Amino acid sequence: MTNRASSDQIAGARRLWEDSGLTIDEICVKVGRSAPWLYYHARKDGWLARKTRRMVRLERKLKVDALPKNVRRTTGGKPMLSSAGWAAKHRQDEAASEAELYGALLPHVRFLRRHGYAVHIEDGRFRVGNKLLTAAELVAFAQREMRVLRDKNATQVDRQSGR
Repeated sequence: MTNRASSDQIAGARRLWEDSGLTIDEICVKVGRSAPWLYYHARKDGWLARKTRRMVRLERKLKVDALPKNVRRTTGGKPMLSSAGWAAKHRQDEAASEAELYGALLPHVRFLRRHGYAVHIEDGRFRVGNKLLTAAELVAFAQREMRVLRDKNATQVDRQSGR
């Protein structure tokens, strides 16, 4: 055997390095090269990071590629949502719940919440901060806050342009 590695030998070592659940020593025996040689080529040629043996076995067992992106499997094999998938589903459920709860008042409720007011339903009325309001009073309160905010922004623009 010559001291120089063939491209086939390097390609085979790379394939074993990236895809296999073999240890470094086992790869070295299969390729017929030393561990320093293997590490040298991995670093020099930019091979992908090695997967642990456990990860490889788990992927083969669970066939992770067959699952949708927002679903992952636990070690028990039961499908469940990933954290991103769970968060997206939770946001959808929350939006649907709010739409059902507040109905046509939802834009006013969202505006008030964005501007620091706690808004929730209590005994068929709406608690805004420490005030208990009817639906009509809630709309009037939100419109008043919109007007005040618009006037405040207009005043700030006037002050900036007057400088």
